[in-house]
Amino acid sequence: MEKVLIPGTDLSVSRICLGTGGLGTTVNREDSFSLLDDYIAMGGNFIDTAHVYGNWSSPIPGMSEKTIGAWLAERNCRGSVVIATKGGHPAIDRMDIPRLSRGEVMSDLHESLERLGVERIDLYWLHRDDPSRPVGEILDTLAEAMDRGLIRWYGLSNWKVYRLREAIEYAQKQGFPPPAGSQVGWSLADRILETLGDPTMLFVDQETRRFHMETGLPLMAYSAQANGFFSGRYKRSDLGVSDSPVLQWYGTEENFNRLERAERLAQELGCTANQVALAYLIAQPFPVFPVIFCRTIEQLRDSCGAAHVKLTEEQVRYLETGG
Repeated sequence: MEKVLIPGTDLSVSRICLGTGGLGTTVNREDSFSLLDDYIAMGGNFIDTAHVYGNWSSPIPGMSEKTIGAWLAERNCRGSVVIATKGGHPAIDRMDIPRLSRGEVMSDLHESLERLGVERIDLYWLHRDDPSRPVGEILDTLAEAMDRGLIRWYGLSNWKVYRLREAIEYAQKQGFPPPAGSQVGWSLADRILETLGDPTMLFVDQETRRFHMETGLPLMAYSAQANGFFSGRYKRSDLGVSDSPVLQWYGTEENFNRLERAERLAQELGCTANQVALAYLIAQPFPVFPVIFCRTIEQLRDSCGAAHVKLTEEQVRYLETGG
C-alpha cells in the first residue's frame, strides 16, 4: 500500500487508516491481533484508536488501546506503525459536559500512553471541541505535550470550520505547528443527520469541503464505509421495509442512486462498490485518509484494496451527481 506524507509533518502513512473501535470488545483479542497482522502485511501502517474506544461495550475501560498495546509488545513492531489516538471525549453518560481542561486532556493522554505501552503518541487528536473554551487555552495544552515529547503532532476531531480557522491562526501567531488534520465523518453516502444520537459528531458539508480545498488541511474521514452501506447488503427495495440501523442512517433515494452508480463503476473497474466508495475519498483534491473498521480479514482485504483503485475527476463527479 502506498505511503504518503501527511502535509506539514514527518509522518509517512498508508492512505487507508485502520480504525480500531471494536478491538478487544466486539472483536476478540485473537481476531484483533489477526486483523492488525494482516493490515501490516498488506502495507498498512496507520492505526487509529481513542482513549474512550471500547467503553460502550466493556466494563473495563480502554480495551482498544490496551489490545493495541499488547499487540505492539508481542510483535515488537512499534517502529513500523504510526499510532493515532484521541482524548478529551466527554463522559459517556454526560455527553453534554465537555472535557478539555488541561488536567482532563493530560490525564487522558497519560492513560493512553500507559495503555499503548509507548513513550510518545505519533498523532494525538482531541476527540471533541468545547466552543465555550478559548481555542488558545486548548492549544496551549497540546503545545505543552509536544514540548514535553509526549506527542509528535496533534489534530482536531469534530471541530467546526470556524474553530479550525481560529486554531490555525492561533498556532501561527504563537509560532508552533498548526493542527496536522481534521477528523470528521465522510463517505460517498450522506449521513441522515437527524438520526445522530450524538450531536457533537460532525459530518462533511459544503462549507467543510471549501475549507479543506482552500487550506489543504488533511481530512481523516471516519464512517468512511457508511457502516457497510456499499457492501452489497442493501437494496433500494429495502427502503420502508427493513429496520436496519444502516438504512435508518443512510437510506435515502440519493444515497441509493450513488450506491447504484458505485456498483456500475465497480463492474467497469473490476473491483467492489465498497472499494469505489473509499477510492472516491482518496481522489479528492485535498489529502483525505479514509478510516476503515473491519470485523473480518475478508472485509479488511477488500477495504485495503481501495488504495489501488484510482478514480478520475470525471468518475468522482459521476459518483456524486451522475453527470
